[in-house]
Amino acid sequence: PHRAQVWNAINNLGNISMQRADYALAIAYYDEAIAICEKLNHREGLVIFLNNRAIAEREQGLYASAKGFYERALALSEELGYVMYNFNIRLHMATNELYHLHVVDADRIARQALKVAEQAGNDAWVLFCEGLRLQIAIARGEAVPPETFIGLAEALTGHAEHADAAMMRLLAARRFLAASSPEAARAQLLQALTT
Repeated sequence: PHRAQVWNAINNLGNISMQRADYALAIAYYDEAIAICEKLNHREGLVIFLNNRAIAEREQGLYASAKGFYERALALSEELGYVMYNFNIRLHMATNELYHLHVVDADRIARQALKVAEQAGNDAWVLFCEGLRLQIAIARGEAVPPETFIGLAEALTGHAEHADAAMMRLLAARRFLAASSPEAARAQLLQALTT
């Protein structure tokens, strides 16, 4: 119990630092937790902290460095058979690649995440993947109609994933603006604020 409390405390400090956009401090906390987990061979904790470390790197735009931490976390997670972590890490990895403008890799990894979601029978995870794949399609320059995002926002709201539903409405608003439909964009923005 004592070790778990220490890891949770360090993780919470790292997460609080992330919320405050103090990524260097968050990384310091995650590095401390990684060292403890490696020393004690606590592999589940190591998966969590490697993933969190990768997210902190990504938030700073250090995509190549983040990729290495994601890969370590995913390899260990697969070895341990953690389906939820396998999904989450893949989703974060795909986002990392998208932000790094590696669209082909982002799509490949998003498809892997989708496969995990479908095998797990988790509808909400499938919706997350669909949202990410729509963002990848836009990055490729594909024409994605705003209504696609609205439908996904409504489906996500049905799964109580309000932040993600709001994000899809914001993306729909951006597509409406790109199509010179300011009133439709305004309506989606208002719905995003109240989702």
